[in-house]
Amino acid sequence: MAKQSGIIRIEGSLEGLNFYMRKGKPVVRKAGGGFTRKSIKSKASMVRVRENNSEFGRVSQTKKTFLQALKQMFGEFREPELHGRMMKLFLNIKDEDRVSARGDRNLVEAFKNEGAKKLIQNFQVNPKLALPDSLGAQARLDWAQQQLKLSHVNPGNLLREKEQRLELSFGSLGFDFDSLKFHAEMAEPVLLGPDDISEELVFTTAPLPDQASRKFAALGLRVMEMVNGKAYPLKGVANFGVGILEME
Repeated sequence: MAKQSGIIRIEGSLEGLNFYMRKGKPVVRKAGGGFTRKSIKSKASMVRVRENNSEFGRVSQTKKTFLQALKQMFGEFREPELHGRMMKLFLNIKDEDRVSARGDRNLVEAFKNEGAKKLIQNFQVNPKLALPDSLGAQARLDWAQQQLKLSHVNPGNLLREKEQRLELSFGSLGFDFDSLKFHAEMAEPVLLGPDDISEELVFTTAPLPDQASRKFAALGLRVMEMVNGKAYPLKGVANFGVGILEME
């Protein structure tokens, strides 16, 4: 591969050479030696590519739906590297499927292994605001009661102004990794001021349907600002967090 020089920039093929842009710079290389859509579908040498494409597509759709579920529970959020990190997470989980053939590995089989569960537990939507650690709190989860207890919560760790408030939300998510259907239940959120240090907060949700294949407990946080007696969420990645606490 060589770089193009001169005033005129060429894109396309000419006399056995391919001209194109790479990372914003014009480059040129000898044509041929690549692969086509037809060769990927038919060549025996491309079998690994076909297998990877098949698994990648399923994992991508699962990641998209799981993220949709979290946003339905905790509201819209944006973190620059979230989609890439979640895709890597679910691909690594898929690799925990030890029984299916390559090309057919899936998350349903993967989650039968403890390794897959460990990968998703403690996943943070925003690593800069990990939960419950950023609260200086300890979390105790009771699946039988659908209840989360947070002890020693100190909002002053995160609130920078006296007009700011900390909104804490807890939810239970039932997710079917086969059909990609989900159901969520949310506890009543709690709004705390800078000086509202609490020995213990208790969140309780309604029970999830028994048919939910996998159950997740998640904690959400948003920094709010009081304006005329109403709380409004502050923008920016420093002001929100969602963490997967546990999976059952």
